[in-house]
Amino acid sequence: MVTFVYAHNLKDERKALWEYVNQMSMGCQIQWIIMGNFNAVLQQENRLRGNPIALSEVVEFQECIDKCILMELPNNGYVYSWSDKQGINRICSKIDWVIVNGEWIDTMEQCKTYALSEGVSDHCPLVVEMIKTHARKGKAFRYCNMWSKYHDFMHMVEQGWAIQVEGCKMYQVVKNWKALKQKLRTLHKRNFSNVINEANKDREEM
Repeated sequence: MVTFVYAHNLKDERKALWEYVNQMSMGCQIQWIIMGNFNAVLQQENRLRGNPIALSEVVEFQECIDKCILMELPNNGYVYSWSDKQGINRICSKIDWVIVNGEWIDTMEQCKTYALSEGVSDHCPLVVEMIKTHARKGKAFRYCNMWSKYHDFMHMVEQGWAIQVEGCKMYQVVKNWKALKQKLRTLHKRNFSNVINEANKDREEM
């Protein structure tokens, strides 16, 4: 599911957007990407020059992101997506966003976001490159206590968690966890995949 956003300039007028996103997220169980001009920032670093960012500017957008468990796709292009085009002293802000839900991260992980040159507009065009568009279906991940008995278990956990990921903190956590799950699945396949047969054999011998 894709939602395109062109938000109001006024803070009070954007309340309807946050309410809409919240309502949509409550019943959404499929991949969801939301992108466009939110006319809102999330942190101090999202504006260059101009008036300092006040807490009131970010709180409603941040609450919406947190409540709906959404996260930003990492941007590989221009940091600031909007400017007032006033020469070298222009005011720049990041008010255009590409955010996704957890289902999107799980099944559409091979995606990249680019903010291109602004051109004649005061906004940079946003591009989402779909490297892998088909959803992957697999078994649900379940942790097995026996893994912790493996001699190299903690080292594997450290390796999986140490992978460097660009993006917001929540995106980093999700990607690191997915990398760790893959390592643990490999561990299970190589060392424990026949554990049921082995247990049955031991039971018979006993």
